[in-house]
Amino acid sequence: MAAVGLMLMLALCFVPLPGRGNGLAGTLMDAFLVRDVQASEQQSLSKPKLYGRVRSGKTILLSWAAAPDADGFELFKYVGGSYVKYLVFPSNEAASFSEEGSLDSQYSYKLRSYKWLSNGKKLCSSYSSVIVMKTAISQKPTITVGQALSATRIAIKWTTVPLAEKYEIWRDGGGGSFELLDTVTADTDSRQIYTDNTARFGETYRYRVRAVRRNYSGNVYGTFSNIRTVTPYIHSGGQTSSGRKLLFVGDSRTEMLEMYLKNYWGGNSRISFISQSGAGYPYLSSVAGSILNGLDGNTDLLLWFGVNDPYNVGRYISFYLGQKPLWEGRGAKVYVMNPGPLEYSPYVDNSEVEAFNRRLSAELTGVTVLDVYSYLVNTGYSTLDGVHYTNATSRKVYDYAMGLLGMK
Repeated sequence: MAAVGLMLMLALCFVPLPGRGNGLAGTLMDAFLVRDVQASEQQSLSKPKLYGRVRSGKTILLSWAAAPDADGFELFKYVGGSYVKYLVFPSNEAASFSEEGSLDSQYSYKLRSYKWLSNGKKLCSSYSSVIVMKTAISQKPTITVGQALSATRIAIKWTTVPLAEKYEIWRDGGGGSFELLDTVTADTDSRQIYTDNTARFGETYRYRVRAVRRNYSGNVYGTFSNIRTVTPYIHSGGQTSSGRKLLFVGDSRTEMLEMYLKNYWGGNSRISFISQSGAGYPYLSSVAGSILNGLDGNTDLLLWFGVNDPYNVGRYISFYLGQKPLWEGRGAKVYVMNPGPLEYSPYVDNSEVEAFNRRLSAELTGVTVLDVYSYLVNTGYSTLDGVHYTNATSRKVYDYAMGLLGMK
């Protein structure tokens, strides 16, 4: 070592056996134990720089520049808790290496150059920086809610997926092609919510989402979610004008909202109510005449039923569609608000309410349906007894509906 003229440190490593491997770059290691010489920071053997990227989600591509002062390179890979010598490249020229990984995985590599000395010992450079290569995520998110919150705001909610570090939200605004709308950091919750504040009233938007992992160089992407289509509040005949009145018909949730409005929120002389505790389809059909009599040519109609008897969804739809010509004949615009979510009930659960709402939206053609269910799920709600909303949540329902109908 004195002949080298530098401070050197002895180490053990593996090198190709003489006469084995035919000198080809990338030959797997043979087990021949020799003494290695590790360069100190003062040694002139330069430290290589390792580059990497992932192609097609799981193909790992590594590369490095030439090292004129070296004889070759050794690639190390993290396996089983430590770095092991993985491949030897007996050439000092620029080179690359690729291998297939698995989805939902990550792989760590580092590189060093080496040079054979005249005394038969091997001089090694310092290791390159470690690079970590992450592969794409196999599971795709599912958009579970797409809901207009106003004439210009749309909320979407999707299920989170393991290993996601970010999500990309893509939107098609009617041109037929999706464009990246935004990128958000992944939440640790089981759901993720995003609000698009750039929507325009009356236009239809399609959304999709994909999971992202940040990588050494660029990102890797999972498969796109399902597509959700949302239109910010298309109203048949337009919104209720500021000079019109409203007849609000419903069950005990409507009854409580009326009580809150009169006793706590200052009232609204333009709104009248027909409601009853525990009301369902039989009550609605029994007040058909009262509803018709309450429409005077300057009054619109809002109906809020279904939480007490979601199994009657077919009857509700038939009743609404059958009465609609009569109501519109009295000059009314007709709105139906779907049942909001429950916290708990011994009689009905949210899966039944959601099934009711799906049929309502799909089959109630020509009638504007206000999706208060998704609005409350997205923004939060609380109840007094599992079914009936608190003052604060009832006020949210009121503001949501009146804002859409132009009654505030």
